[in-house]
Amino acid sequence: MFFRNILYEIKLNFRAKEVLIWMIIFPICLGLFYKLAFGNLGKQGAATGIKVAVVENAEDKFFHMFYDKKQAAADETDTSAEDASEDVTADAATETGSQTKTGMEKVGEMLDPTFCSEEEAYKMLSDGDVVGVIVIDPAPGAKSSETTGYDEGFFSSAFGQDWDKKKDFTQVKNMFESADLSAYSADDINTQMDAMMKSYIPDTVVSVKIKKNGSEQSTLKSYMDMFINMKKMASGIWSNASNGEGGKNEALDSISEVMDGASIKETPLTEGNKDPLAMYMYNLIAMVSIFGSLAAMHIAINNQANLSTQGMRISCGGSPKWKMILPELFGTYITHSACVLLSVTFLKFVLQIDFGDKLPLVYLTGICGAVMGVSLGFFVGAIGRLSEGAKTGLMMAVNMSLCFMSGLMIDAIRVIFSVQIPIVNALNPVAVITDAMYYLNMDADLSRYFTKLLTMGGFTVVFIVLGILMTRRKKYASL
Repeated sequence: MFFRNILYEIKLNFRAKEVLIWMIIFPICLGLFYKLAFGNLGKQGAATGIKVAVVENAEDKFFHMFYDKKQAAADETDTSAEDASEDVTADAATETGSQTKTGMEKVGEMLDPTFCSEEEAYKMLSDGDVVGVIVIDPAPGAKSSETTGYDEGFFSSAFGQDWDKKKDFTQVKNMFESADLSAYSADDINTQMDAMMKSYIPDTVVSVKIKKNGSEQSTLKSYMDMFINMKKMASGIWSNASNGEGGKNEALDSISEVMDGASIKETPLTEGNKDPLAMYMYNLIAMVSIFGSLAAMHIAINNQANLSTQGMRISCGGSPKWKMILPELFGTYITHSACVLLSVTFLKFVLQIDFGDKLPLVYLTGICGAVMGVSLGFFVGAIGRLSEGAKTGLMMAVNMSLCFMSGLMIDAIRVIFSVQIPIVNALNPVAVITDAMYYLNMDADLSRYFTKLLTMGGFTVVFIVLGILMTRRKKYASL
């Protein structure tokens, strides 16, 4: 009898039009819409630099070294990303469902400088050909190289003709270590090294001129702020260096480390799929799971004599209500779990959404979410004396509110709640499912994922117990 009732409930659910619409057709259509609308979200095209004009009224080797460092880092990142993309493409040809692995993250927008005269620069800015103008002027009162102890003959004889064309300070240090300076006194060497560093870190004033405000203008300003700060740090390190080969060499090492700060690259902490589209798909699966509540409300309503004629007949019978409720719950669990699994399969194999390399656990998450959604509908159906239509409307409003707070419409909403009011996401069944999917994909350690599964299990038990308590042993004065 128990299993016959389960089979009857399964047939009843699949014959219901609302099940076909909300549990199968609607998620497929919404998934297609997300794929078409957001399929390229987060995918970067060819990197283009911020176009700027550079006016050098004073030579500044540090600016060129800084720019070369940033450019080299960006080129290395692009090459690494391209190589990783080629590897993934090759692997995908032989291994279905492999997780996409990316290379280093993009360093950021680079400059695309045009070195020109001041008149040409401002004309380009006025015509909108460049975002801004970088002007490098000599500092007020800055002395020329001829008056600062600068001896070009010393450097040419000791280090060769290319002594002033080094690309970074590591090369400068290597130049000093490999040179034969035995013919010069320590004081002469220190004096000439100080003079040389004045040519690599000159006293200049760097300013940025822009015509309007915008994201590129802000990026340009941040770029130049970084340059100015690094130049101040490098100059301070050299000024505080002690005389002697050891002190100067250590200072050059420290300046090289400062310059390496211009080429810091983001290294991903996880190999999970960070495509923003995936987050919307996680929320879509959570929505399908929680919509099982609509299919389960009739279980509680049909077992209450004051809400349905079927409930009247059950109340007049001698069978305990739990024997009627549990088969209906199990039947709805099976029906709705099948709908969720169908949705996950469609997203994975038809729309090619990357859920990572733990697909069985993705299916498990969908099943647990479906069970929790059905239990929620059973609990809401047992509350109060509202009609089935009123409870369905209420349940739909609650479901859509929970989906909104989880990020189904705007993904950033869930992040805002996580930061500002964490308890909201902790008590939101839809957010719990979404977080479980996210942790499953992003975390190598699955402890947070299993914590979310346990949370779903706790919600399920609470909903079922409260629903049964509100439907069993009710007395009716009249029917």
